[in-house]
Amino acid sequence: MTTLQHWTIALDTSTIDKRILEYSLLLANILKPRQIDLVIVESVMDIPAVLDAELPDLRGNHLSVVKRQLQETADVFMKGLSAKVYCHVYEGNSFTELLKHCRDGETDLLVMGKKAKSKGQGVVVRKMARKGPCSLLVVPYQAAVSIHRIMLPVDFSEYSRDAVHKASNLSKSLLGSSILLEHVYQSSDWYLDQTYETTFEVEEHLQKKETLDQKLENYHRDKLLDFVKEFSLNDVQMETKLTSHVKRQESISHLIMQDAQSLKADLIIMGAKGKNSPIAVLMGSVAEKINRLNKKIPLLILRKKGENTSLIRTLLGY
Repeated sequence: MTTLQHWTIALDTSTIDKRILEYSLLLANILKPRQIDLVIVESVMDIPAVLDAELPDLRGNHLSVVKRQLQETADVFMKGLSAKVYCHVYEGNSFTELLKHCRDGETDLLVMGKKAKSKGQGVVVRKMARKGPCSLLVVPYQAAVSIHRIMLPVDFSEYSRDAVHKASNLSKSLLGSSILLEHVYQSSDWYLDQTYETTFEVEEHLQKKETLDQKLENYHRDKLLDFVKEFSLNDVQMETKLTSHVKRQESISHLIMQDAQSLKADLIIMGAKGKNSPIAVLMGSVAEKINRLNKKIPLLILRKKGENTSLIRTLLGY
């Protein structure tokens, strides 16, 4: 199971910082992290050589001002938390510096914002979702600072089990909240398309389709019910949803996001990886695509700390 004791909250001094901090505070009061790092990565200042020589402290002074402002922000938003709060300001490439900080500081959870229209930070968020060394919470600019309905796309993997534990702990502390477990599976069309060759075989398989669909539904419903029985959820209001993925032109990610929106979910929790099986959804790629599609609902992508160690060494050049 992943632990979320050490958080890093990435800020950029824009208007989205307030939303990120408010949502982080909501969760921190429930999950009780041990340490929280507030991090800002400033772009390298393009200072002409003549000014750099005449004003050697210009760069350092700028970073000092940013750090002082960050500390003032911490004093306002992090006041009253039991966690130790530290402020860090770096200069350089946002993705690289955040990657280093999370790796070197052994961060368990990285919190990042997602602007309505973003290019720079949006790219960094996508890279962190794919290559980061820890779990990632993405807070969209339009996210509500409340949690009433938590959605868990599950594929019965260890990550799905971890997501259930995290969601149930949250829900128990949030009066009136509920959890929705959704399992998406492939309809019989996905299997039939791989087997027929002749016209006769097509007609034969179509006749079997109704029977096969019913068998698949029964199979996955039993799997979902057995999965739920693994947990002690007596104090949690929970529903399950079984969804058959039929349309090839519609991705699993679109299907989950449509359900999340129609069911008014205000937090999605899922694993960075999933169960590699022909009868299960591969949650890793789905999580990344949901992050791209998502504009309003906070998304928590769970990852075991150090999972991408070799990849990170390659990216950082050591």
